[in-house]
Amino acid sequence: MKKLSILLTIVLFCTKTFATHNLAAQITYRHLSGFTYEATITTYTKISAPADRPELEIFWGDGSSDTIPRINGTGVPVAPDIKVNIYVGTHTYAGPGSYTMYFVDQNRNQGIINILNSVNVAMYVESKLEILPGATFNNSVQFIEMPSFSATINYPFMHNITAYDPDGDCLTYDLVGCRMSPGTPVPTYSFPQASNVYKINRVNGEITWDSPILQGEYALAVQITEWRNGIAMGYVVRDFAVAAIALPTPQFNFNGNNTWQLDTLGNYSYTLAAGDSVELTLSYTDLVNTPINLVAHSETFALNDSASFSKSFIPSTILGVYKWTPAATSVRSAPYVVTFRGSSTVNTYGAFNSDISLLIYVLDANTYPCTITTQVNEFASLDFINLYPNPATQSATLSFSHPLNKAILKLLTIKGETVLTKTDLNGNTFTINLSGFANGIYIAEVINGLEVARVKLVKE
Repeated sequence: MKKLSILLTIVLFCTKTFATHNLAAQITYRHLSGFTYEATITTYTKISAPADRPELEIFWGDGSSDTIPRINGTGVPVAPDIKVNIYVGTHTYAGPGSYTMYFVDQNRNQGIINILNSVNVAMYVESKLEILPGATFNNSVQFIEMPSFSATINYPFMHNITAYDPDGDCLTYDLVGCRMSPGTPVPTYSFPQASNVYKINRVNGEITWDSPILQGEYALAVQITEWRNGIAMGYVVRDFAVAAIALPTPQFNFNGNNTWQLDTLGNYSYTLAAGDSVELTLSYTDLVNTPINLVAHSETFALNDSASFSKSFIPSTILGVYKWTPAATSVRSAPYVVTFRGSSTVNTYGAFNSDISLLIYVLDANTYPCTITTQVNEFASLDFINLYPNPATQSATLSFSHPLNKAILKLLTIKGETVLTKTDLNGNTFTINLSGFANGIYIAEVINGLEVARVKLVKE
């Protein structure tokens, strides 16, 4: 009986050690020399959890793995009951190729609304590295802000993931399902419920959740893909932790952005030449809740020709002024993204925040802005889709290897503008009527549960 008691204690301790642990994570990488790369695993975990990882195993995507150490001590607190852990390792690949690096760690946080029994589901993230023949090497995207934030139930929420690419590559952003191992989606995962829409802006990386319905913790994942001269150079999948909380109806207002320029997709956007200047004023007001704050996040603050953001305060209002005069060294195809984040402290309930995203293109006579590449199917799940005829004139038919179940079809221009949306699609085929569309290149996107496929369609 005594032996049984000791064994039961050990089992219970081990179970608890793996519980209520991982909140968010990503893998980023940078090129060192030759075929040698440095990878960084960043995890965000609960401080109060008994589980702790002084080291993690990373799989490099070429059949090998290493155990890499945490380099920031026992982790650094970044928010109440949340700490960041940073693990770094280096690896030399044999040569050009496509490599998907990943890590798996037990377990996710307990009680996630959109993952049933989440405490028994592993945290898994992956990043893809393309090493092309020749002298072209790549660094992954980086992130300015942590992947943990809060939203308010029954109120629209906008949040930019604040990613940028140190190589200046074009980026696209896609919401993807959370996974638990290579190629294995979490079977009980569902996208967060919204009263209206849950989506991401593929150009600037801003998530719109309009609006959270149920209070609690959620998990979501975003894949950020890099493009260089129309070629996919790799991607990073970042896993996020989101808390939807019950707060009094927010009473904030942004002012000043109503005079900003809009592009054809409805994004705030400016196009500059080297030496041109942009100066934008934005205010954030909350007549009910204090304290309030207004901050700006952007890689433009870290450049040699760095931008500035100044603030002044009057009762219940913060006035911010963003200024930037880019030099010739800042010319590139990819836009610079500036995120303005206003926040209010709502008594003892917590904090509310919301974002406004701005695109700034810096171009010259030989540099053209990014568009959604015609090769967006590079990393899509195309094993279940076929399109014919292609090119097409009056109509095109999509066929699927297995039946759709309440799928969504979108037809997009190469600039990312949605020109057709069909919902609740079922069956193995669907025909698109193209008679009303101009000749050109389109992207047909099909979302079938956790499967997302995109294929190029040419209308002649």
